[in-house]
Amino acid sequence: MAFSCNNGFIYNVKAVATMNQISISLIFLIMISMVLPTSAIMYASGARTNPDDNSDASDSGSTDNSDASDSGSTDNSDASDSGSTDNSDASDSGSTDNSDASDSGSTDNNADLSTTISENNPSIPTESTLSNNTGNAADIVNTILGIHNRDRADVGVPPLTWSDSLAASAQTWAEHMATIDQMVHSDDFSYGENIAGQSHGNSPGNLDTLTKMVESWAVEKENWHGGVLTEENAPMVGHYTQMVWKDTKQVGCGVASASVNDYLVCHYSPTGNSVGKAPY
Repeated sequence: MAFSCNNGFIYNVKAVATMNQISISLIFLIMISMVLPTSAIMYASGARTNPDDNSDASDSGSTDNSDASDSGSTDNSDASDSGSTDNSDASDSGSTDNSDASDSGSTDNNADLSTTISENNPSIPTESTLSNNTGNAADIVNTILGIHNRDRADVGVPPLTWSDSLAASAQTWAEHMATIDQMVHSDDFSYGENIAGQSHGNSPGNLDTLTKMVESWAVEKENWHGGVLTEENAPMVGHYTQMVWKDTKQVGCGVASASVNDYLVCHYSPTGNSVGKAPY
């Protein structure tokens, strides 16, 4: 230990130095104790995983870092929803449209997905908006219903009944097609729709021509091998499957003539041709 003497006073130099060091250390520790809790909380927060944001992540292992200063952090809390798709309109991609009617006759069908069920008693209307060049609407109605219900009976589904309201909408659209002289579907998807066109051979609205157009839909049963309607088979069987769709209860048709071609439109309710479902 070193001592010094100054004006009669003796100092313990090392002791004084030690006391000064202790005082400085205490001051430093006090300052550290004031800063340390805040630093520790910030670090813990930066490393924390938020369980609420992982509750819907489909076990993907994604995390949400709540420290906003981390520019690389991501929130995948809704990751399970990212793969969802809506195919409510998938059947439209399977439909075909032939815009020009040929002499041999051409057809098209509307694949609408909505389905409702209604019950109706079989009946033939006393009056109809549908007529041909002879004005004999009853013959046309009986022929159209007869072909439809023949094929429905073959697969064991109830017969269709005639709807004048469906016939009116079908007639309106048939006249539109005759005006533009080409086949095109309507944009009203509240009902199913089959359309056809064929040369009338200078005899517009002839019953034989109309019969051939309806039979051109029915002959598609040769391409139907059971199962469910798909986007792939719909273009080959869609007219036929709409004709025999079990949940469909009513049909109404209209016919109109252009200079060369007859155009036939049939509307169905409830609509059929739901992709992924069996017709009966």
